[in-house]
Amino acid sequence: MVRLHKPYQTKHCTIWTPDALAAQVVCMYLFEGLSVKDIEERLLGTKTEQSGFLAKVILNYYGIDTSKESENRGIYHGHSIEDVCHELRKSNDRANLILARLLAKEILYGYPKSFEEQPKTVRNSTQSAS
Repeated sequence: MVRLHKPYQTKHCTIWTPDALAAQVVCMYLFEGLSVKDIEERLLGTKTEQSGFLAKVILNYYGIDTSKESENRGIYHGHSIEDVCHELRKSNDRANLILARLLAKEILYGYPKSFEEQPKTVRNSTQSAS
């Protein structure tokens, strides 16, 4: 079994594992509704002009549509990570199962667990808007 590591703080920066970074980006986008630029500013701790490219690439890698037309940003605001993972695991869609596994790892990293409402399904970047 792979041992998961939490990010840790050094004197000069925060050290992230790839899973911890991806999980933080996904949670900030889906649960908090932050923009990709705001996510980078928070994670990198800088006020410089971030393009949001890193956060966008991570979200797109997990099949999360970040286009302005998508309703994914903040879609899980008000839900618990546990409830969202449970709903995503009910799906037969591979992208949702991968996302559920990533979010389950994030619970181990200690991300806030309480948000409100009922879970919805994330619109995949490969799904067409209906």
